[in-house]
Amino acid sequence: MRSAIDIGYMAGLLDGEGSVSTLRTVDKRTGRVARGFRINISAVSNSNPLILAKAEQILLSWEIYFVKRQTHPQFWTLEIKGSMENKRKFLSIVYSAVAGKQEQVRLLIQFMDQRLSAAKKHPLNESECYLLEQVRALNHLNYLGTVTTAREPRESVMIQSELGSDVESAAEMTAPTLKLA
Repeated sequence: MRSAIDIGYMAGLLDGEGSVSTLRTVDKRTGRVARGFRINISAVSNSNPLILAKAEQILLSWEIYFVKRQTHPQFWTLEIKGSMENKRKFLSIVYSAVAGKQEQVRLLIQFMDQRLSAAKKHPLNESECYLLEQVRALNHLNYLGTVTTAREPRESVMIQSELGSDVESAAEMTAPTLKLA
């Protein structure tokens, strides 16, 4: 039984600290982009071992195959690996609870459904290429039009350091903001 809490937890991790992406394959002989693909799903990238352990526990209970790999010193990623069915299973479980990446997840589930329903492997058709391109486009789009976090301007004040009395010891500092309820 999959609990709503676990589904929400994994969806939140995918939304905030994970990624859903596709890569086009390149023909090593010619260097040209081939009509192949790879689906990458990073459930979470984090440095907190408690967060990673909880995510691992949930993925194991769902029987989702994943790999934990260190990407930087003290920083790990849990990648959903294996068959397309395994990746589709994970995305289908979290789909209803994902918010920020829900459209990418929906498009990838649709793509995988098309691929899995085919009787045999085949080159990507135009419809499948379109779905993958839409995922790529959404991953490069921020609904605010920028990747910068919108922030409220803060009031600046001048303070005098007690270390010296010259003009250079004065510094412009941001005043702390107090919001009273």
